[in-house]
Amino acid sequence: MLRLVLTPPCLRAAIAAVCLATAVPVRAALTWETQEQRFKLSADEASAQTRFGFTNTGSQPVSITEMLAGCSCAAATAAKRTFAPGERGEIVVDFKRGNREGEYRQGVTINTDDGVSTTLWFVADIEVLVRFDPRYVFWTATEPRTPKHMRLTFAAGHQATLTAVDSSDPQFRTTFTPAGKAASAVDLTIIPPATASNFTILTIRFRLDGSDADRELTAVARTLPAKNEPVKTGAKPQP
Repeated sequence: MLRLVLTPPCLRAAIAAVCLATAVPVRAALTWETQEQRFKLSADEASAQTRFGFTNTGSQPVSITEMLAGCSCAAATAAKRTFAPGERGEIVVDFKRGNREGEYRQGVTINTDDGVSTTLWFVADIEVLVRFDPRYVFWTATEPRTPKHMRLTFAAGHQATLTAVDSSDPQFRTTFTPAGKAASAVDLTIIPPATASNFTILTIRFRLDGSDADRELTAVARTLPAKNEPVKTGAKPQP
């Protein structure tokens, strides 16, 4: 009978190959249809929902262990947590806009029991309800302290009434009037103090037509000191 005799080097190689084959598991894997979703919100919409689809393309079940949103404005959920090979699933992300406007980007991190961490990104394009032109006015130390103006223009289809403008420094006075016949724009006039160098935060309260509640926006006006004049301390101006 013919016998196969393995020399020590060959024996070691054969044992290593067997051990390697038994020690390396087949990894599970979630393959994502996309890792970024973009959506739009009108000025009227307070929330939105988007979905991220995936498939387990591995040969073992995989479980989602954590879904971590990068801000309190978002919450991620899934109908189930464990997915068999070949099974499709979805992560649903609910987003609440709060006072956010413009483009807002945030991530949701998905951790699975196969040691893989994936960050999904959503980008919300939020219509700006009120546009300022400009939102910050100032006077240099050498220019006359004549009134300056801001125009507030509301998004298309929205009409509003300004109900009050409060100044954190009462030396800055304000008046406001509708711009034209439509109630979709308002002109705000800021009258600075004659000599003081300071800034003020303007709290603008307005009410959309058909609403019983006021909303708030802020703007800033500032009188700049002369080169050697000390700057008055206090709260920093905010946009």
